[in-house]
Amino acid sequence: MQKPPGPDNLMAQFSFASPPESEISEDCLYLNIWAPESIAEKQTRGLPVIFWIYGGGHRVGSASHPSTWGEGLASRGAIVVAANYRLGAFGYLAHPALSEEGGTSGNYASLDLIAALRWVRNNIAAFGGNPDCITLYGQSVGAAHVNVLLASPLAKGLMDRAIVVSGGRMAGGPIGRIKALKEAEDEGQALMAQLGAMSLEEIRALPAGKVVEIQSNWNIVQDGLVLDTQPEQKFAANVHSSIPILAGFTADDSAPYFSPQWASLAGLQDFAASFGETESEFHQIYPADTEQAALAQSYTIRRDIAFAYQAWRQAKAMAVGARAPAWMFCLEQAPPLPVNRRFHEPVPPNGYGAYHGADVWYAFGCFDAVPWAWSVADRQVHELMATAFVRFAETGNPGDVNGQAWPQLGEEDQALMLSSHPRVEPLPNRAGLRFFARPYFSPGS
Repeated sequence: MQKPPGPDNLMAQFSFASPPESEISEDCLYLNIWAPESIAEKQTRGLPVIFWIYGGGHRVGSASHPSTWGEGLASRGAIVVAANYRLGAFGYLAHPALSEEGGTSGNYASLDLIAALRWVRNNIAAFGGNPDCITLYGQSVGAAHVNVLLASPLAKGLMDRAIVVSGGRMAGGPIGRIKALKEAEDEGQALMAQLGAMSLEEIRALPAGKVVEIQSNWNIVQDGLVLDTQPEQKFAANVHSSIPILAGFTADDSAPYFSPQWASLAGLQDFAASFGETESEFHQIYPADTEQAALAQSYTIRRDIAFAYQAWRQAKAMAVGARAPAWMFCLEQAPPLPVNRRFHEPVPPNGYGAYHGADVWYAFGCFDAVPWAWSVADRQVHELMATAFVRFAETGNPGDVNGQAWPQLGEEDQALMLSSHPRVEPLPNRAGLRFFARPYFSPGS
């Protein structure tokens, strides 16, 4: 298969997994499409469409990364679409002058994705896809974009199912808070002032390379256009897109992210104290009596707050509020690590395991992208995961996995523990997820 055409966006960077191979350009709004090789199959029936949204912390990413080429999913009977969206300042810079000119600012990345979805609705039939069977699939920040698209009035009717993994923008977590427009505009003014740009003309006269250097906590903005209220409120009022959802996270989703604020007994105690009357319950869920135990719990807490909670909360909102079918999984399979190359440090006490982003390897199965020691079990998990994802895209139900029935998400929080020997059991961290779901949990804690 040939490498997908089209330059990556100007902020694109590549992980340790593979070196950059594409042209980097501000002219980045391209999408890639993969279809089964059999033209006859495409002509006889419209295939389900999987619309992939990459992660990368709003700062890095690409629709052409070799680890997420779509042939592995397409070969199972789907059309796979991957669309670039603008990143960093190009995707999220808000500024009063920009808002005055365009009515709002700060959500250019979301507008890119909405435009791509509209294009897919209008044109995917020409590639053998069913325009009435589009599944959004996002990982990490990509899952946050899915969360926002489900809540956006501009995107209503553009998707039919959703897969969210290790991310979201539901209330109840200190990481990735959606910003108010005024807050984002104030930050944008300060950032532009640092570059000596005080007017719209001066901003646009800046070299693109200079804009790329801007470092900020980029995020989606409640701008009144793409997002007129917080996703949590949309879900609570059941005025969002109500569709089947498949949500998941990885067993070691916090690896390799180090959270120094929780990584000591003193830090853990300070965090526990912020919960007031329920401090003792926090300690029961995340016990630690040594510095090493506190370090280990810091990774568990970050997994639960930043990644697992977001996936679980979105699935719960669909299942309870919208009464839409929802399923959950936890990936336990740990991929191999690079040989003779540094991974992220410090090394978590229990190793990297099924680290953040491990699910991408198994969903797409692009094992040839890196010369790692992939095992038979790794390939088995890819087969199970890719088959379930395509079945969900086609029918709205992931079905059985390796003979194991996969129940819908309910009160007991039953989920599929995904490895080469999948099993169903209550989510192992459900006590923590329910704890953080309580209304007293402040997003700023």
